[in-house]
Amino acid sequence: MKALLVGVLAIGAGLVAMGKKMFDFAKETGFSFTQLRKFAPAIMFAGEETKALLHEFGSLKYVTTENLLAMKMLTFQYGVSAAAAAEITEQIMAISGLSFTVAANSLAWVGELARANKVAPAAVMEDLAGNMEFFATYARDGGKNLGQAAVEARKLGLSIATTAKMAESLLDFESSIESSMEASILIGRHVNLDKARQLAALGKTADMQREILKQVGSQAELEKLLPIQRKKLAAAFGLGVEELSKMVMNQEKLNRMAKGQHTAMDKISILLK
Repeated sequence: MKALLVGVLAIGAGLVAMGKKMFDFAKETGFSFTQLRKFAPAIMFAGEETKALLHEFGSLKYVTTENLLAMKMLTFQYGVSAAAAAEITEQIMAISGLSFTVAANSLAWVGELARANKVAPAAVMEDLAGNMEFFATYARDGGKNLGQAAVEARKLGLSIATTAKMAESLLDFESSIESSMEASILIGRHVNLDKARQLAALGKTADMQREILKQVGSQAELEKLLPIQRKKLAAAFGLGVEELSKMVMNQEKLNRMAKGQHTAMDKISILLK
């Protein structure tokens, strides 16, 4: 009888807690209890994900058990906030026309790519969420091109915001050509950004970053430059000297990307299509 009583009390406490969660959620969103009743378990265990989906999509249409489970797995596996996960997923859907599930899988692909390269997935995803205008402008292949660029930017000690600055600078053609000419004259060698501009225009941002590194040269070469030369060289890429120095210092991390990592990501890509 005691065990039965404890069980009844536990169930009662659970129902009270669920009722309070629903009441609070209804108060926050303005939905009625009737509208929220079928989401009671989800609100109890995935309240932040539910609110994030409502905020991004503006209706209950996408608040389904399947979608909430996908969001919960993203936040649990990769440490990304529910708000960021929902924002990126919604933008992938808007740009590519993918379903919610496939869009969420694309975000999981970014998480696995980050892990394979020993970069924190949460940091990469939060970077993407913080640069949605750039994402909306440059995203291709379900956002995977920018996912790769964001991972590589982190490996370089920077963020996707820096990638965005470089791309925008390169695509301001007149100013970019003038800056590269000034840098070439000042440092005594040709700084050719034609290929980098082409890659930026095509949305191949990860390749663009690598091409810029080729034009910068080695850390030893950068160290030999005078302060004014470093400034002009950095300006040619739309960067500050500190950002340029970080890229050069960490460029070997990109060069050492193992073939096994690429193979692993190819397999993940196939699984998540």
